[in-house]
Amino acid sequence: MTWALFDLRTLLLIASIGSSARAQTQPLVIDTPTNVTQCGVTNVTWSGGLPPYTILLNSLDANMPAGANLAAGTFSTSLLWTVAEPAGQGLFLLALDFGDSSAISKRFVVQPSDDASCLPSSEGSAE
Repeated sequence: MTWALFDLRTLLLIASIGSSARAQTQPLVIDTPTNVTQCGVTNVTWSGGLPPYTILLNSLDANMPAGANLAAGTFSTSLLWTVAEPAGQGLFLLALDFGDSSAISKRFVVQPSDDASCLPSSEGSAE
């Protein structure tokens, strides 16, 4: 009987610690990247929420597929992203976490560069 009572108390303690940790989690926030250039590498960072995280790339352009996946199931709070989008493209990032929270970056525009090696041949060629 003593072991059964101990096990029940232990389970209740573990459950309360888990609930307390979830309640103390900071809100999920994704930073808006700066200096985003065509075919350049950009550091994407976020904080808060509950890992694992999913980071999606989105555009208001109807010709771009919605929700291109930059990271899925990561426990990290940053990633290096090779910007395979053409200059002038308006984008935003969406972060999702394990706790069903989401965060959206501010809109940003891909800046031009001399490098078009990451773009499909139709976008990268200067005809």
